[in-house]
Amino acid sequence: MQLPEPQGVSDPNLLQILIDINLWEAHQGRELQTISGRDLYFMIAATLLTDADGKPQSLKLLNGRMTDRATRNRIRELQALGLVEVIDNEYDARTKRVVPTDKFITRLNHHLRLFKQLCDVRYLMVRKMQK
Repeated sequence: MQLPEPQGVSDPNLLQILIDINLWEAHQGRELQTISGRDLYFMIAATLLTDADGKPQSLKLLNGRMTDRATRNRIRELQALGLVEVIDNEYDARTKRVVPTDKFITRLNHHLRLFKQLCDVRYLMVRKMQK
């Protein structure tokens, strides 16, 4: 049986950006050190894009690929780091909501700036107009 010929990387510049971001994330705070922590970090970040009313995200909707226990543990870690607050849900007294703090948003913006800088080194970035 003959092995298929190895193919080259389709976009080495993009791969280098992913590698650099991964290395940076590995040396950052605990929130990015585990798969479940990283997932939760980005799920909370995504709520900043999708929640136009500024309503914090319900805890139940933050599980994603994680177990309930892993979600609770990661939320506690983020609370201890001062990155999120857990508050009562004013719309449903049976649930709680996660609110990203200013510290979370500052870290997220630093993350975004780094990613943009890495992209700017290798690509000409032009923002598309949205309809």
